[in-house]
Amino acid sequence: MPSKLNLKHDMAFKSVFGSDTKESQIALCSLLSSILKQQVSSVRVMNSELTSEIAKQKHPRMDLLVSFDDGRLANIEMQVVYDPKEFFYRMFYYEIRLASRQILKEGEPYSNFHPVYQIVITDFIISPEYEYLVEQFEQRNWKGQTLKYAGPLMQLIFVQLPKVPVMDAKDMSLLEKWNFFLKYFEDEGKQSIIKEVIKQEEGIAMADKVIKYMSQEWIDQLNEEFE
Repeated sequence: MPSKLNLKHDMAFKSVFGSDTKESQIALCSLLSSILKQQVSSVRVMNSELTSEIAKQKHPRMDLLVSFDDGRLANIEMQVVYDPKEFFYRMFYYEIRLASRQILKEGEPYSNFHPVYQIVITDFIISPEYEYLVEQFEQRNWKGQTLKYAGPLMQLIFVQLPKVPVMDAKDMSLLEKWNFFLKYFEDEGKQSIIKEVIKQEEGIAMADKVIKYMSQEWIDQLNEEFE
């Protein structure tokens, strides 16, 4: 039986959502809409190239950098390995690097700075006290008040795949459907739910379509690298 693509591999994730195709664009916008809880209709992938040289690297950095029509930026990555201390430092470092990509011209108001999102999809629980499927962090004081105007400008968002519930697709939210798809796409025991999720959501159907374009040889190579 042909193997199915493991979407928890960072290169597989980018192959699906970073491709220069209509299907990939629809899938990526749908995924971002579910995570950010706002309609995303168009984004531009800023690092979409997938070369044979990248595939041969032992430790390729395969995060997905995208820009929104209004100037916002998001860096999306898939993580399966967890080093508790280094993980949080690294994510914060990536978020700062993402913010620093915006250069204001002389005389330009600081209010032209656009929000940035460091989105990390993890196949592990990042910490016991973070109980939700999506945990979102921004700048607040000790009372929980958001920093005026600038609080939401830099957001660190964790999506914890192990938190996704196993239930009928009709009872899932769009966010839960997407994360079920990412978590269990290759799981033979979950295929009946996967098929329903694909049937019910256009964005997820487009991601499935992108995968169907891939050769079995490429899928096997990605799965082997993941293992």
